Amino acid sequence: MSAVPDPGLDVSPELYGQEWADDYDELEVTDPVETTAMVEALASLAGPGPVLDVAAATGRVAIPLTWRGLRVVATDASPAMLAQLRAKDPRGLVQTRVELLPDIGGNEAFSLIAVIANSLWVLPEAEQQAAFLRTAAERLTSGGRLVVDQYEINPAGYAASRVWDLHGVRFSRRSRYDSAAQRLVHQFTALRPDGSLRVRNVHLRPMAVGELLAEADRAGLRLEHAWRNWWREPYSPGDPRVVAVFQAP
Repeated sequence: MSAVPDPGLDVSPELYGQEWADDYDELEVTDPVETTAMVEALASLAGPGPVLDVAAATGRVAIPLTWRGLRVVATDASPAMLAQLRAKDPRGLVQTRVELLPDIGGNEAFSLIAVIANSLWVLPEAEQQAAFLRTAAERLTSGGRLVVDQYEINPAGYAASRVWDLHGVRFSRRSRYDSAAQRLVHQFTALRPDGSLRVRNVHLRPMAVGELLAEADRAGLRLEHAWRNWWREPYSPGDPRVVAVFQAP
């Protein structure tokens, strides 16, 4: 396996979709029990809707939210990702829109905006991340909520490789973190039964939990809940993950 490259490479939405859409659900291995808890928590926060699922990818959250009677708009930078979502949503319950962070297009206000699975980290600069929080605050209904799900920066954890098997394919992930530049690169490999090897990289700008809370406060959002997981257990400093629920005035 080649070394994990230096961070900083910008990846176009087109390339992102071409590289990831076809097996994204295999790489994003998630516990279905946790996904159910996530959807239930988001539905409980959404009120009457509508809901905006930002960086929705193939619709793991957006689709089941519609089953709970909510109108959902799902955005993603990749048309290919959203095509996968629509293939799993034959009734067309989810409204999809190609959109690049930090933008939120249109003029609709949402009762809930969800940004899960470290998706805010795809923005390469701190100001872009802060700009998204400001934009989200402006696009919430009065009393509406922004939910940000992310992990704390964990240099020691990034040093450990991860390997898993699915449908006969051996996947692995190696990571490199540059603390000075605040850049993280995950390198994913997929070794298929025919011996072919596919290598792809994800470039991120990790945002510390403290930074997230401070920027949300500056955007005029009040922290309503901080959970350590989707079962809504209270978050404490030092926990590896936070589900932060912010409320608009």
